[in-house]
Amino acid sequence: MPPRALSKTKKIATAAPSKTKSSLSRANTEGASLKSKGSTIAPQKTTSSKTKQATKPAKPKATGLELALKQFRLVNPVSASDDARKEYIKNRLGGVKRGAYNAVRAPVYESDEPEDYEDDDPGTIHGCVHETVKVLEKECGFEDGVLGESVWVGNCCPDYSEEITSVPTGCETDSRIYSLATPTHIDVHFQYYHRAGISSVGWNYSLGYKIHSYGEQVPTSGRKKSHRGRPDMQSICFAHFDDDEGFRHRQWRPVEVSKFGLDKKGVLDIHEALFGPLVPLAAKANKDVVEERQRMLVRTVRILFAAVGIDYPVRCKDDEEDERLAHRGAALDWTLESSTKDQWIARGIRKACGFQLASDPKMTKARAQARMEEVMREETRLELEYRAEDDWEDEYDSDRSADWLGERYHF
Repeated sequence: MPPRALSKTKKIATAAPSKTKSSLSRANTEGASLKSKGSTIAPQKTTSSKTKQATKPAKPKATGLELALKQFRLVNPVSASDDARKEYIKNRLGGVKRGAYNAVRAPVYESDEPEDYEDDDPGTIHGCVHETVKVLEKECGFEDGVLGESVWVGNCCPDYSEEITSVPTGCETDSRIYSLATPTHIDVHFQYYHRAGISSVGWNYSLGYKIHSYGEQVPTSGRKKSHRGRPDMQSICFAHFDDDEGFRHRQWRPVEVSKFGLDKKGVLDIHEALFGPLVPLAAKANKDVVEERQRMLVRTVRILFAAVGIDYPVRCKDDEEDERLAHRGAALDWTLESSTKDQWIARGIRKACGFQLASDPKMTKARAQARMEEVMREETRLELEYRAEDDWEDEYDSDRSADWLGERYHF
């Protein structure tokens, strides 16, 4: 019987493996071989991930207002150039390097006894600035520390050398207030002297300010009033004792010479520099809105006083109680007016803020009248003393002449 032919199916089953299968097998074998040899070639998946991460764009750095908000707590910031903000940030951060005192920190006192104060220890001034700024911060409704962080005391030279007291007999203080809204700061200068002598009292002070803006137009007040302590600054107020003009007697008599130099435009410039421009009031704004605007402007002026350690409350209504206390907190009892009854600084602040109390014109008139009566009384008293002294000298000269002639003594 002839042999049976093999079927086609058998031939297909016994055929050689395909090229594709053989290539994959070889690839797997080579991969395993490379792995076993400790090859340094990284897997393709990892290389792909690194390449993707390297090509990812870098996150842009914060500039201008965004950077300022990261560094400081600002209130209602207004638009400004990036360069101006950069200079503002650089200058404000430089306060620590300059060794200035920041009002947000309560100063540490080595002793609470006045006799232990050093002649030039600025601790009491720093404490006064800290307390007065803190009071105003609450009145303004700011978060705790917002206003204090913006106030720095640079130069501070108190003098306790002649009297044992916590109130310095002389002081010169330079402070800086950084704006909470604009790239601006305001420098404030206070110079004070009050010392009693045997036959006279030396008393004078001056308070002034200057607005600095970074890279932009600096607002200026209407009329240039030079600050007596620093001619490059504008005057807020000053006062001193002086003899009356043309006073002919030999006895010294204190006469207050004073002036409030801040005007309405100056107040608006200060407010715009520190807190941004004011929104104009509506023509028929109600009484409460108008009163709140007045209080806000008064607080703006008082911030300049507080920056150098002066706590000066100002009434905004006739029926308000006078909050003026000699030592409220750590506030020092600076002598800014020769008479406690004549608060001409408060009247000047109200007038510069665009309003007056019903009693202000009466007080102004009463002040002028009181000064005139004081001068007349003092002139009369000194004239009588002058005549009495002349009569005594005439009698003394007459007695001496009689002695020389032998009319009084007999030998």
